Amino acid sequence: MKRPWLLTQQGQRTSMLIASLLSVVALLALWIQLSFIEAPRYQVEPIDRTNLTDCILMECGRIEELGGLEPESITVTQGEFVNTIRVEFVNHGRLVGNRELWLELRDSSGRWLEAGRTTVKLTPKGKTFAEFGFVQNVGAIEAGTLRLQY
Repeated sequence: MKRPWLLTQQGQRTSMLIASLLSVVALLALWIQLSFIEAPRYQVEPIDRTNLTDCILMECGRIEELGGLEPESITVTQGEFVNTIRVEFVNHGRLVGNRELWLELRDSSGRWLEAGRTTVKLTPKGKTFAEFGFVQNVGAIEAGTLRLQY
């Protein structure tokens, strides 16, 4: 009767060679994952104050310059002294880090009323919110045009 192949010297060498090759392939796959997928998520570019890009807030769509960050909803909350504009974003690129955003309020004729800035903490999971404090009344905020600057 013939011995099982793993009990032979040739079988043991072959299985060790296969295991070594699989471990090298697994390490190569890990390196590719870290280099091309994980590392770019942690490189959030700071805002360039000399070259701002802007768009009407709810018409921006996916902002590719910010890794696919997309505004989803706006909530305006009236406060005693400051009205809060809370913008919810979808982080399609799953970026990680902090990014400064600016929000500009203009009236229906295009006249500048107010602007604010905030720092958004981007996380790969969960909701991403940006809160801006404006002193204009809620009616002026809702009637005006909000422009996101990034």
